[in-house]
Amino acid sequence: MKVFMTLMLGCLFVINGKSQINYVFSGGELYNYGIVDLSSNNKINWSTDRSYKPGYFSVVEHANFAGFSDAAHINGYVKKYGNSSFIFPVGNGITLRAFEISAPDKITDAYAVAWIDGDPSDSLDPTEPYAGKHPIKAVAGQITQVSNIGQWDWQVGASENLGIGTTGNGNGLSISVTLPDLRSFAKPSELRIVGWNGTHWIDLSGQPTATGNIEYSNITGTMIAGISAIGIGKINDDYSDNENAYFLLYPNPVTNNDNINMRFKTIGFGTAQLIVYDAGGKRVIQKYIEYKSGINIQPIEVKHLSNGIYYINLFKSNGEKIVTGKRFIKQ
Repeated sequence: MKVFMTLMLGCLFVINGKSQINYVFSGGELYNYGIVDLSSNNKINWSTDRSYKPGYFSVVEHANFAGFSDAAHINGYVKKYGNSSFIFPVGNGITLRAFEISAPDKITDAYAVAWIDGDPSDSLDPTEPYAGKHPIKAVAGQITQVSNIGQWDWQVGASENLGIGTTGNGNGLSISVTLPDLRSFAKPSELRIVGWNGTHWIDLSGQPTATGNIEYSNITGTMIAGISAIGIGKINDDYSDNENAYFLLYPNPVTNNDNINMRFKTIGFGTAQLIVYDAGGKRVIQKYIEYKSGINIQPIEVKHLSNGIYYINLFKSNGEKIVTGKRFIKQ
């Protein structure tokens, strides 16, 4: 792992007698090797530059932040170096929008997060890859809508994007975010974490994981490689839990050497069209299968598919839906 300098690059400390501003300019980092309690002085404002080359409050290995809340968090970018789990205490200076990751694989892995207020269609993501607008109507798979409240900018260390010697593309990390008030947007069962892959918002939850739809509820998902921003999406009632009573994909995730099995229940018999889409909405499997009345188990060969997230649609020959937007992971 690269050797870190304790030099606080591009950091500004301003004292006006009443408050103190800890600010990290573009391209700078303030390294933290211990525990920093953000609530220890309620007069301190923590913020960073938000340009294409932002400033960072950075933590190294097992260092951490504590005492974060609406009143005490970082209005800007937080960077994490190392292989321990971590909560990014980010927000807009008024409200905390915490973002949590499970432990990365390598000590050289690095990740960075900031909360960006406003409609992702207009509020620009400043960092590469896929800097710019992320239209909330550009959705794939079972996602039908994305919230216009805001997004989390997500940066990875792969290809040394976050400094010399950094690694990590995020694939397989468990993620959890603190939600805004989404009662007017969706029911808890409809909410999903979504990721921007450069062209579309895609589902990273795959099933209902939200603890609620009010402020400070949590929702979880699984990260994949190639994501540059995280938002909150929804599915329609057409994709609700009623389907889960008679539909199952297993094993899920599926490995290189396995078929994935599709278990479903129908009334009557006939021919159905099976379509599998990748996370970008590209059709990768299309074939016809026979079904009978009652429980059906249909194996699907996935050895030829690349690792990633996929969605299954199944329709009867008359166009009637059996199931749509069911998610599985190939790894």
